[in-house]
Amino acid sequence: MAKQLIDKAYEIAKKEFGGQQFEFSKLWSKLLTAARIKKNDAEELIGEFYTDLTQDTRFILCNRNKQKWCLSEFNLDKCEKNYIEETLYGLNTDDEEEYLEKDKDLQAEENNQEYDEEFDSNDETSLDNNEFEEEE
Repeated sequence: MAKQLIDKAYEIAKKEFGGQQFEFSKLWSKLLTAARIKKNDAEELIGEFYTDLTQDTRFILCNRNKQKWCLSEFNLDKCEKNYIEETLYGLNTDDEEEYLEKDKDLQAEENNQEYDEEFDSNDETSLDNNEFEEEE
């Protein structure tokens, strides 16, 4: 049933909204009417349908803040690259660049600490050797 609903939703979205963004609630309402789904059944189906919608590549959540959806065939190029990356990876490009920069800084800092620790341990060894030589 879920596959049939998502396919029907795609047909509705293509016909009713075309290349325009739409709200989930409007698509769901039109789907309930077109598929003649009763309210009791709708309550049981909405969660599974929403999950299927998020996983179907024909649909894109174009604006998470406003919960606007669109069809990928019309709007993939129009959706902002940062938003798609944020949706797919949990980051937007700016955040990712900032994260990578911080990661580089952290790695450099760790390398410096390792070098300092190595230098300190070498320095202590040479001091111990010098002390040993003086005691003889």
